[in-house]
Amino acid sequence: MTRFWMVLAVVALVTMSTTASADVPEGMTFDDGFTFFELENNRGHRDGNPFDEGWALEGHFRVFGHTSQRSAFKMVIKQGRRTLGETLCEVEVENQHERVADGPEAFHTTNCRDRDQRITQTGDITVELYLIDDDTDQESLLRTFPIHVLTATRVRGNGQPDAPHHYVDRNGEPVSTILHLQPNRGEPYYEPLSSRRLNSYNGRNVVTVTINAHPDRDHWSISSQTHLRCSVDGERVAISDDQVTGTQVRMVYVVHSHGRGRNQEGETEDVGFRQYVVTLPLTFDSSVVQQTHERWYPLAEDRIDERYGVINRHPGQWECQWREERTVLRTWRWTVGDDGKIVPHAEQAAGLSLGPNAFFVETVIPDGGSGYDVRLHRQSVQRNAWYGLGWRTDEGRALAGAVPNVGRPTPPQPRGRGRGGRGGMRRR
Repeated sequence: MTRFWMVLAVVALVTMSTTASADVPEGMTFDDGFTFFELENNRGHRDGNPFDEGWALEGHFRVFGHTSQRSAFKMVIKQGRRTLGETLCEVEVENQHERVADGPEAFHTTNCRDRDQRITQTGDITVELYLIDDDTDQESLLRTFPIHVLTATRVRGNGQPDAPHHYVDRNGEPVSTILHLQPNRGEPYYEPLSSRRLNSYNGRNVVTVTINAHPDRDHWSISSQTHLRCSVDGERVAISDDQVTGTQVRMVYVVHSHGRGRNQEGETEDVGFRQYVVTLPLTFDSSVVQQTHERWYPLAEDRIDERYGVINRHPGQWECQWREERTVLRTWRWTVGDDGKIVPHAEQAAGLSLGPNAFFVETVIPDGGSGYDVRLHRQSVQRNAWYGLGWRTDEGRALAGAVPNVGRPTPPQPRGRGRGGRGGMRRR
């Protein structure tokens, strides 16, 4: 194990206990599946030469429940005991008025950042996330996230050094998979990212999974030529229209370059962690999902599309293979009870917090990975999943321990750490 990853492992063990010590207000549910971090890199020029001015942290968060529209999320960014910066972002409320609600009551922020923030530290960073209630001015600690800021060094086409790009490592997330039952006319799980052209699928009860991957360039998008094969307790489920489709919703992407210049063959390396919402050829009866709002449009039994596998009609142990021709890309597993409802995974009972009709499902990645697996690092999955929330059950730990190692987890990292930058408090 390299020294970098040994240090990362120790910090992950120390910080894992603090991640759980949150104080989510009563009646609210923090959505661990929505959380996402990325960096905005900044550079300046001196005598025509670019140099690193540091990064600004950007966060995406969601809580289910009610709050004032002037409430705010606050990120406190630290390294050790030193505070590097703070960012304050007012919430955006969802479905707070029952008559027009299309989904559960919630509030969120996307792209929460301070554009003037300049932080140059890299390595192990802690992000404390608070909710400030506008009605009471009370601050509640929602989560403490240990994240890892890494560096992609770069050169220009003329061979001269370029300003590096920093990024938040996501090697811990390839099996952080969420299955969502989206009722007819209901909101997609990632509705706050609706600018990414997600579909509400009127007239169909839809099943999606959110996956995290580091694909090669031939697999940057979800091919419509992929398909799904499912079985329950070992018996195949009939799916006549087995096509799988998907949309990328978020990513972390930088390019590492070295040598005399980027234009030389073999001298660049992509770092591209992508998150997709994948629509499966499955459906369900409206009676087996939680009703989250008053404007509800349940489909009658005779309107269930028989081309797709109907989840509630097959109680037992589900296993679905996502395939590209004969190649298995992923295997997903979950359990359906005798009542036709999906049984929440043990990780959810142990503290993994998701929204209504959302379920953590087990993911198996084939040995050697697939076109969606340029980088896989088992130790990161074991210690850093869900941005440091980690695994709390034997089932979760076994799942992480089965992840194969593929490629190298990161390009070579420069020695030493950056000096401090300016943080401050900003309200967006």
